[in-house]
Amino acid sequence: MEKPKVISIGFEGPNRSGKGTQIELFSNQLEKMDIPYLVVRGDGSRPNQGEHKGDPISEWWSKTMPLLKNPENKDSDLWNDSSARLARELVVFRDRVLPNIAEQNNKPVAVLLVDRTLLSRTMVPRSQGETDIPNNLYPKDSKIDVGKICPDLIFNIIVDKETLLSRLDENDPKYEFRKKLILEKYNWYLDAHKYIPDELQDRIIQIDGTSDPNTINNSIIDIINNKFPELKK
Repeated sequence: MEKPKVISIGFEGPNRSGKGTQIELFSNQLEKMDIPYLVVRGDGSRPNQGEHKGDPISEWWSKTMPLLKNPENKDSDLWNDSSARLARELVVFRDRVLPNIAEQNNKPVAVLLVDRTLLSRTMVPRSQGETDIPNNLYPKDSKIDVGKICPDLIFNIIVDKETLLSRLDENDPKYEFRKKLILEKYNWYLDAHKYIPDELQDRIIQIDGTSDPNTINNSIIDIINNKFPELKK
């Protein structure tokens, strides 16, 4: 048997755009089709709770997560280190862990679902006032090649600002934090694709996230099936 093919699909969008819902719906679809998959974080941080194979317990994350969660933390270098760590982990999951899972189950194809991608990565250098964003997505000493960690396809789910705000729960302890993120970073998500290298632009697909989640999911599945016929039912 040849080495299983791994297809990586990223999901992006502002807070409350529905990307988590789309990841869950597509995960359910893959389970019904008996296609191996993993859900991993592509930018920011990961829970480090060990509840699934895409979030294994790590000593590094155990030390780092309390610092990242501290609202007083203004250390952008720590967030850069965190994202660089996620990028390296993504390669391991895509090139080693997931192929092994597929091979053990005698499956020719597997899917890596990436929660946040290079589009989210543009936020930190932009907040730091960088002007050459494509060349500053990751610290230079991390030696990360963005072309090698960019998913094969990225769905950027866009919803108007008023709708995003209406989806917030005022009883959520993080209500003010989430509201601030939407108000401050909304426009950045609209044009984040401009800061991605030209050779990767055709991997980014803008999705209207204002429709019913199942309708959006059906559109996403149609696009995926057209691009990756091996994932058709």
